[in-house]
Amino acid sequence: MPLPTRPRPATRSWLPMALAASVAALLAAPVGYWLGREGATAPGGLRDPLAGAQALVAAALEATPSGSARTEGSYRVQPLATHPVAGGACRDFLLEGPAGALAGLACRDGGAWALRAGVTLETGDALRTASAEHPVIGAMLERLGAAPPLDEAAEAALMRRGWR
Repeated sequence: MPLPTRPRPATRSWLPMALAASVAALLAAPVGYWLGREGATAPGGLRDPLAGAQALVAAALEATPSGSARTEGSYRVQPLATHPVAGGACRDFLLEGPAGALAGLACRDGGAWALRAGVTLETGDALRTASAEHPVIGAMLERLGAAPPLDEAAEAALMRRGWR
């Protein structure tokens, strides 16, 4: 007759997986923060120059006169001009940050700014100071039926009225 054996304790097969998940969670927070600050890389290696700067861009478009700039951390946003369009206004701007530079066009849409066009710029690009002259931005302004840029007084009045 065989001797009774002592039952083996149940193995904890879930323990290695739980430890791996914990380590992954601890690493995700700083990596996510870093990507948000440095410009996220999308699949295929594309960088998003607006990553981490959306709030700054919106604040600059809302309250910074054309030609002035707003800086926060390593980001700098300079609205370049305000163009009247049917039903509101659009502003072309330049964003410079750690992921590069972007010439953009945003329009008021339901009380907020919505990006209509954006073009990444190379270092030393001659169009960094006049994004409306970039073919993509210019084509979008034309498509929107934008009028010539407002002068300083008209832009200030539009800002005071909450872009209405």
